Amino acid sequence: MIRIRRFLLAVLLAGLAAASLLLTYRTEPIAARDQVSLSSDYYFRGAEMTLAGDEGKAELIITAGKANRALDSPALQLDEVFIRRGDSGGWSLMADSAQLPHEGAEITAEGNLQLTFGPSGEWTASALRAEIRDDGSLVTLTENMEIQGPDVGTGGLTISGEHVELEPESMLARTDQPVRMRIGKIQFESNGLNARIDE
Repeated sequence: MIRIRRFLLAVLLAGLAAASLLLTYRTEPIAARDQVSLSSDYYFRGAEMTLAGDEGKAELIITAGKANRALDSPALQLDEVFIRRGDSGGWSLMADSAQLPHEGAEITAEGNLQLTFGPSGEWTASALRAEIRDDGSLVTLTENMEIQGPDVGTGGLTISGEHVELEPESMLARTDQPVRMRIGKIQFESNGLNARIDE
């Protein structure tokens, strides 16, 4: 009985040695397991993100009803967007969609764009498109742009045109393109603007 066990053990060891030699000298590649394939997009619903500055302070807070990113593109596409300045006394912007190309790049917002700004949020701006500096200090409004100050019906300021660069916190507006302005009953046109609009 002991001899049979020893014989079986020797046969088993010889078989394992032969199998390992065959695997060592095998010329055809061993088939790898199937790779897990990801879908074409990353998709988020009810996304909220914070863009922080160099000191870790929140500069922009972005909320979106939907967000997705294609695997072949670095840009994050947002829908139903609400963007606000992280600090108090800043500004807020609503738009149909926005795109974040990559870190450090300007954010582009489009469609039914409404910007609220000013010391008490009493100023409004609308446009079809906006480019927002990633630190929130500059908003460039283009295509059917209009800025309205408080008390617009009783002598407040209205600025309209196709392009303006706006620093919402310092209330600076500038452009080198034609703009139309109305202050109370006075209306005039200009080929550029560089002014602190709350003054």
